[in-house]
Amino acid sequence: MTLLPHADDRPVVGIALALAHGLRCRVRALALHGPGEDLPLPLKMALFGLDPRSEADRAIRHLVDSARRGAHVAVRVIKDDDGVAAQAAVAQALPDGVPLVVGRVRGGHPLELERLTPVLEAHGGPFVVVDVPRGPAPAEILAVLPGPKAPGYPAASEAVDALERGYPTFRPKALVRPDDLEVAAKDCAPETLMVVGLPSHRGLGPLAGREGRLDTLSPGPVAAIIPPGPEASRTVGRLFGREQGSGDQGSGKAN
Repeated sequence: MTLLPHADDRPVVGIALALAHGLRCRVRALALHGPGEDLPLPLKMALFGLDPRSEADRAIRHLVDSARRGAHVAVRVIKDDDGVAAQAAVAQALPDGVPLVVGRVRGGHPLELERLTPVLEAHGGPFVVVDVPRGPAPAEILAVLPGPKAPGYPAASEAVDALERGYPTFRPKALVRPDDLEVAAKDCAPETLMVVGLPSHRGLGPLAGREGRLDTLSPGPVAAIIPPGPEASRTVGRLFGREQGSGDQGSGKAN
């Protein structure tokens, strides 16, 4: 399951697809907002192909948009509290070990974690917290895993193993302090996906002190793996920063 702020936030879906490919599962993507919901009616009609152009023209446009946006993964829009409650029941029924991806596009729509709280709290498996820039798709992985004895190691290792089936992956050792992570991040290119496994459901490990600032860690996408636990959903909020939505409003900003 993948949670997005907006149905247009396709870069997050791309990372979820890479993870699902390695885990041999499918992607179910959910968003709080859909395309064109704030447009006036005439523009909304044009956006959804209800304008008076010929049927052939609309079909060609649909094919082009589908190829460009990756329509093979449909993003379902959760419109109200009943929809959120229904998806919370789905999250609760997910098999053990299936991750819930929670992501946002850097500089895009706010995540509105408060509305998603019932889904987050219902999920009993690991979380993958993703902060993705609008730019090139990931071409390689830099994986920072906790120690093998840490409670978070199995979830982080499984996620990295899954991603490694699709990307060249580098696993530097002994990156346990924030300073160590900063040094590693300097080697990241915009197409490097940095994956950081947290030591526990409430311990930030090398991400300590960076609450709400995943976007400043690397020029490329960043993903944090949170293992299952009673405080895992709260750790999602700590990584994004519960206040981040208010600061992003001016920019117009889910298996």
